Amino acid sequence: MSHERNYTHGRIEEAAVSVDASQEQKTAAYYLLDDLVAVAREHGFQLTDFDATGLDLPSVCLQISGARETHKRQATGPDGQEPTPEGS
Repeated sequence: MSHERNYTHGRIEEAAVSVDASQEQKTAAYYLLDDLVAVAREHGFQLTDFDATGLDLPSVCLQISGARETHKRQATGPDGQEPTPEGS
């Protein structure tokens, strides 16, 4: 694993502790961050460019993965199944 990847994944781990993120959220955040950093690199940007603007991209990726997980939970019932239409 590269130094940059160790650094970025370490930042996700730090943020995950503060919000008690699940392993699924952390894994999704890792993949999202890796993809975003790869695309940014293609355009000549690095993670430090995001940091310079005050945007903590690793934490944002974790927030996005958490929001997606929350949305999935809200879209399903307590048993993990999608709710049935009224009167069914």
